[in-house]
Amino acid sequence: MTIPKARSSVRIVLALAATMAQAVPAAAQKCSANHTCRDFSTCADALADFRLCRRTDLDRDGDGIPCETLCGGDAAAFGLRQAAPAPGGFGLIDAGGGFSCRPRKTCGQMASCDEARYHLESCGNRRLDRDRDGTPCEGLCR
Repeated sequence: MTIPKARSSVRIVLALAATMAQAVPAAAQKCSANHTCRDFSTCADALADFRLCRRTDLDRDGDGIPCETLCGGDAAAFGLRQAAPAPGGFGLIDAGGGFSCRPRKTCGQMASCDEARYHLESCGNRRLDRDRDGTPCEGLCR
């Protein structure tokens, strides 16, 4: 009877380890004055460097939003993007069922690369792929 409890404990430990592994990259990020906005793949990474390393140079216009191409140029887009996962990561929104084609959006209004891909591929919003290489919102999808 102790074997099922042991298996259950192992599952819990593995789940916790997986959760912690996802949280480590931003927290363990090394501060470097050499990082530019192009070095970050998500707004969350840029925000971590901006806040933890006090990198005010990442906020060119002083509005509190670092790397605006990546994080959005206004407070609404920034609020969505700062918590968005990297492409292929675990998110709260399922790309198949959580996004809508209405209203049509611009890259500045997208919360994640997954949302941009959904709008390009499922909604036919070709304006998101300016250079027609199949990758929408190049600043967001790297």
